[in-house]
Amino acid sequence: MTLKIKERIKSIDKVYIIVAVLSVLFFVIIYGVHVINPLNVGWFYTHHNDIGQQYLGWKAFRHTPWKFPIGLFNTLSYPTDISIMFLDAVPGVATLFKFLSPILPNHFQYIGPWAVLCFVLQSVLTAKILLRYTDNKVYVVLMSFFFTTFPIFLYRVFIHSSLTPHWLVLYALEPLFDHEYYYEHPKKLFIRYCLATFFGVCTNLYFSPMCAIILLGYLVSVAVYKKNFKLPLLLIAAYGIVTFATVALLGGFAPVFENMGVGAGKYGLNLNAFFNPSEYPRQSWSAFLYDMPFYDRGQLRGLYWGLGCFILVLISAFAFFEIPSLKEKLKANLFLVTALSVSLVTALIVSTIPIITLGDKVLLNIHLPYAIEYLWASFRANGRFAWVITYIIMITAAIVLARLSKTHKKLACAVVLLCIAVQLADIRPYLAVKHEAFFPYEYVPSPLNESEFWLSVADNEDIQHFVFSSTESRTDNKIFFNIANWATDHDITLNDFYFSRYLDHELFADNLRDYLASPDGCVFLFSKKDASEYMPEGLNYYIQDGYIVGSKYTIEGFDAMGRQDVLDFIASKGDEVVF
Repeated sequence: MTLKIKERIKSIDKVYIIVAVLSVLFFVIIYGVHVINPLNVGWFYTHHNDIGQQYLGWKAFRHTPWKFPIGLFNTLSYPTDISIMFLDAVPGVATLFKFLSPILPNHFQYIGPWAVLCFVLQSVLTAKILLRYTDNKVYVVLMSFFFTTFPIFLYRVFIHSSLTPHWLVLYALEPLFDHEYYYEHPKKLFIRYCLATFFGVCTNLYFSPMCAIILLGYLVSVAVYKKNFKLPLLLIAAYGIVTFATVALLGGFAPVFENMGVGAGKYGLNLNAFFNPSEYPRQSWSAFLYDMPFYDRGQLRGLYWGLGCFILVLISAFAFFEIPSLKEKLKANLFLVTALSVSLVTALIVSTIPIITLGDKVLLNIHLPYAIEYLWASFRANGRFAWVITYIIMITAAIVLARLSKTHKKLACAVVLLCIAVQLADIRPYLAVKHEAFFPYEYVPSPLNESEFWLSVADNEDIQHFVFSSTESRTDNKIFFNIANWATDHDITLNDFYFSRYLDHELFADNLRDYLASPDGCVFLFSKKDASEYMPEGLNYYIQDGYIVGSKYTIEGFDAMGRQDVLDFIASKGDEVVF
């Protein structure tokens, strides 16, 4: 280790080390240590939800030969190329580890380490902002830890790994609180926001417009108070170029998925969301507050603040109006106030339109032109943009309280401790559900890898492709994940998987017709609902593990059935077929 590196390590403020350790401990208490182990992949097989999707997506992507753009692969959508961006597997991290794959062990996962890294960065970036406003390091440590208890953050952990890096919102907010420095150093400003959108695309595309909303606030203040219009135009252009180039590099423009259709706002922000602890169909977030009505269950996505946050905002509001010479200080900070206000109002508009709801009532339904609504449906879960609102309000409240800590250090720390205690007590029902989902840890092997039939199928060197004959399989993640795990273990492709968007219906149908017309190298899964329509004559059929399986090849050790035999079996013993 060089002397320069040693000096840099020594120069790191101990606050960052302490908040990092606290955030790791909090993570371990909820989820355990086993999920952090990159060699432990067994725990994914117990979760037939998005976390299983992410691991299996990475597993398939890893073992697929490189294509260009580098994010494309077809192992789970053969023969169609799709982007790793549509598997919520943190595409940039997946691509990085694919480069390193030759030196990695066969069983390797980054999703657990990525989650704990997000906990650390969430608290560290909060501390970095607050240290500009107070030298009360105990206060900074406590408040930084408090930011890891937000439901909007905790909800995403091990549900949507690509949506876990809320630190990106804090990363984009930081220049607003040090705006003079970044204005005087435009290169650093460009680097900061170009990296923000690069990281945003490399994790989840939603973060790129979130960071853009924050950047908009900064640029409006630059134009209004600095009378500088060149910088905003250049930065907008740079931001757009980096965003476009990163999406293109990861293959995000491959037109193989259905647009989710019209219905923008289906997952928008309900105006009671910050106070509504409902979390359909899961455990309510609050131990103290009653669930409130909602317009659509898609609006319930962990937007609840928690009682601790309410206390923080309330106390900070009182402290704000007690600031000496408040008008003069606001006037002196018009740049920051304007930037935050523009970002907050923009986020509010974007997260609510076109359907503005309060509880189960529609206050306003804005009828957008079809073309705009169709495009907006790409970001149908626009309620997520309300994260910007939450972090602006919470970081502002923390800064106001930080100013109080200059003269009332113990009082400020006591307030934060109160907020933490109330917050954890309030959200303990949901934390208990999270905890129980990962404890006790028990390895559950993939059932198809324990089945003699499926092992015999895999041993047949002629079989290279597994084909779902119906999109009905999308309704049962367990089927998807069991088969995907078995297929990826044996270098067998799939024609469909649980992506964040459905494969284009016509494309899926065309590919299926090609497979059925030329079944060489294929094994088919037919649903009992569509068996009579899709099952062709001439294949060997087997009913195994509740599945209807067809192939031109015979499976050694198992008696084949004819098409009519299968239909008769379904008619008489349909309950024995699970799909």
